[in-house]
Amino acid sequence: MSAPRTYTRDMAGWWRRGPFAGYLAREITCLAVGAYGLLLLTGVLRLADGVDAFARWLGVMRSTPALVLQAVLLAGLAWHAITWFLILPRTIPPVIVAGRRVPSWAIQAAGIGVALAGAIAVVVAGSKALAP
Repeated sequence: MSAPRTYTRDMAGWWRRGPFAGYLAREITCLAVGAYGLLLLTGVLRLADGVDAFARWLGVMRSTPALVLQAVLLAGLAWHAITWFLILPRTIPPVIVAGRRVPSWAIQAAGIGVALAGAIAVVVAGSKALAP
């Protein structure tokens, strides 16, 4: 009599299957959030160094490679924000208003709406501040 064989699940490419791929895509975008934060921190430090240093930094940020980098980082940041708000109803306690539970779609829509409104406000304020 031979020993019983135990089931061994194939682990090759586990991260490409099922919900893992979406989870890993969401988690890897934290690198874009951090990189964009460092980019903005560099701008603040150049501003602290003086007007000339900040003007040079702005010149670099307006170059084609920097604009491509910013577009890629913005896409990662947007994906990170959207997926965060999509999982938000599962991560917070139930929200009760007037004795009824607020539906998940309403929480998601409110989060994405507030994020979009904040982003639009920052863009409008920034474009007015940088206008000649």
